[in-house]
Amino acid sequence: MRGLTLIIALSIAWPVMAEDVMQPHESILSAIRQELESNFRQSEGTYEIDIAPLDKRLQLPLCPHDLKVIRQVGSRDAGHVSLNIRCDGTPGWSVYHRAYVRVYREVAVLRRSLKQGELVAASDLTLEKRDLAQLRGGGDVARPELAVGKPVRRSLSAGTVLNSDHLGSIKLIRRNQVVVIQASNPGFEISMNGIALMDGEIGQRIRVRNEVSKRIVAGTVVNEGVVNVSD
Repeated sequence: MRGLTLIIALSIAWPVMAEDVMQPHESILSAIRQELESNFRQSEGTYEIDIAPLDKRLQLPLCPHDLKVIRQVGSRDAGHVSLNIRCDGTPGWSVYHRAYVRVYREVAVLRRSLKQGELVAASDLTLEKRDLAQLRGGGDVARPELAVGKPVRRSLSAGTVLNSDHLGSIKLIRRNQVVVIQASNPGFEISMNGIALMDGEIGQRIRVRNEVSKRIVAGTVVNEGVVNVSD
């Protein structure tokens, strides 16, 4: 089976016991599968889960409670997943096991090469089903509707699967550009001209200089050439 799983450790070495009081391996594997599948029942795409059989020498006392399955810190949703399977109470035991999860989802792939700063057009993209675990960045893929109209941060070749690191944001304000500074409070609203002291994207806070008072203030980019300084 691909995606070989391994037993990492046992908390206690248990003596051999009668078969009827041993924890069935099938119950442990079933608990692992249920835990992993719970992440994908409401998600898009399809998935495959490979869980290797447990070591036949592993013999554990029958747990009178439901088994607890806990993902290890840093374990991803796709690819190699490490889990801790525990029986709390008496008898108490803990084992570690690994599974391999493949998550297939349609992702945005470039039809042609793009140069740094070039905007992504809908015609530049095609959808292809890929295993997210095999993608660079761990499957941090960009949805086509979020990629269209954005510039690429660096030159990309045809066939690249887009992720968020590839995409920049459109600068609505450029440094030294004349901008409108808005300020509002309940009951009044004023606007004045200013000079942007830095580039700005939508929602970004930037510094601007009031052309009348020469005072430098910080505000939020709310539109092209417009900065709101109201707190």
